[in-house]
Amino acid sequence: MSKKLARPRPNRDSEKDRSRVVFVRQPVKQLPRETGQDHLFRYIFVTSSVVIALAAFLAALGAIGSTLGFENGFGLPRRSIDVARSFVDGISMIAFMPDTILRAGEGIVLLPVLGFLWVGIPSAMLTLARPRVPGAPLPDAGSRALASTGGAIACTVAVATAVWCMLSWRQEIVTSDPASFSDYNGWRDSLDIVAGADIFLFVGLALWCVLGFRLGLPRWGRVLTCVTLLISITMMFAAISVSSGIIKGLDARRPVVAGSGSLLVGQVGSSHLLLNIHPDRVTSSLDAGDLEFSGVSSLSRELALESVQTDEPRP
Repeated sequence: MSKKLARPRPNRDSEKDRSRVVFVRQPVKQLPRETGQDHLFRYIFVTSSVVIALAAFLAALGAIGSTLGFENGFGLPRRSIDVARSFVDGISMIAFMPDTILRAGEGIVLLPVLGFLWVGIPSAMLTLARPRVPGAPLPDAGSRALASTGGAIACTVAVATAVWCMLSWRQEIVTSDPASFSDYNGWRDSLDIVAGADIFLFVGLALWCVLGFRLGLPRWGRVLTCVTLLISITMMFAAISVSSGIIKGLDARRPVVAGSGSLLVGQVGSSHLLLNIHPDRVTSSLDAGDLEFSGVSSLSRELALESVQTDEPRP
């Protein structure tokens, strides 16, 4: 539309002297305004997703720790996987982790210090990382150099963590029970160090994964970094499940069968799964009868007592 603003001045051509101001009106795209109901649905969706992911994480942690960790290490018969029991076992494994870190610190004093430093480095870098915005201009050369350096460090960390999971010394510790009760204390100290290191490595690697998705890398660099980190954290999840599962199986309080000193592990069908502690070894058995219990104890306590009795000099 147009509008005449000025009158023709005297002694001038009226048509040439007239000025026009043209207003151009374009339709503006109206974005739908979110209502309170939309915010409620989003909140419910995010909360449900987090709860489901956490429950799946705990159930997988408990299932792997019970089957491939404790049961496989002590040669127990394989029981069917129960989701509810696996979820409870996963929570119990998380509860035993602080005590595992303290015992690992008794074996290697600097392990907790180095562990918290390992976790703190990616936590600090998360505040600096900024992902690229589609369509935005490229960041400056300094920012690109920092992002590339962070990606290289993240890939190095992922490879180093995968190598730790495959070390023969670590595999020997987590896949074998002590050959005799006299070796139990040394084996348990090594197991605590391995389990404590696994906890710090897993937490730190999880933060590196979050950092890898936030680095301002080109597409090929982001894919390479994220795939390497995801493969490594999958291996580390299996590793921490096995080591923490053995710790939980050793330290869990179990009913003691009266008269025999055996420990009740659980049930296989309608039979009771028992751990029988002999003077030189630990065996498992199934008992379908009625059992009487006299207090509670843990396998680690019974093994420690047997190792002390074995070390005492005989008359």
